Amino acid sequence: MLAGGLNALQNTVIVTSLPFLVIIAGLAVSFWKELSAGRKEQTDVASDARRGLIEKVWAAAWGQGDVDALDALLNPAYLRHGGDPHPQDLNAFKAAIVSIRAAFPDLVTTIDDIVSLDPATVMVCVQRTSSTHDCLFRADHLAINILSTDQLDVVGTFASKANDKFRDLAWESGPFGSPLIARSSAQMEVEIRERLQVSTHTVFICRVVHAAVADHHPMVYSAGKFFDGGALAPLG
Repeated sequence: MLAGGLNALQNTVIVTSLPFLVIIAGLAVSFWKELSAGRKEQTDVASDARRGLIEKVWAAAWGQGDVDALDALLNPAYLRHGGDPHPQDLNAFKAAIVSIRAAFPDLVTTIDDIVSLDPATVMVCVQRTSSTHDCLFRADHLAINILSTDQLDVVGTFASKANDKFRDLAWESGPFGSPLIARSSAQMEVEIRERLQVSTHTVFICRVVHAAVADHHPMVYSAGKFFDGGALAPLG
């Protein structure tokens, strides 16, 4: 058990503003359940098969122009949210590949690596000016707590200037000592494997060593407002 909130603060990440991390958390929890259930061998086989399928589909779509090969890999309801205000569906993605191939007939694409089917891997970006940054940089493990829709009080606590933000907070120590906050939509304890300095931020590449998910909708922050990530509706 970590002694006191200051020590706990050294290796925790509170997530409300990055919806893609909710997806990553779900994938990480799924992978972790596979491993913890003793199905490592089957997982390795599945990972190899998945990797082979990705490489085959990529070569067919980008190398040969057979964009319908994507149907074997992507869900019909596929949506890609990029810089455009309108998400790109599967048909639009196929059209984009056809357009790019027509514009650049000599284009050659390859897959050097796939990050990351196994082991489950997450990425955390922390601004260097953050008061938490130096503590995280020295740590071996950290916790990622994806807050749920009933944790606006926790958001307020961590937005405050209190010295001990964990004093009145319900949390428990993870297997490696990182603080897992109660009532969270999902919790992960991860091992920091790489630290990459990128401009104003440090990118932490981490391997999931413990994960849990609860039956609570995740909270999402966008444009100055909080939303219910499950119902896609504003909070409050």
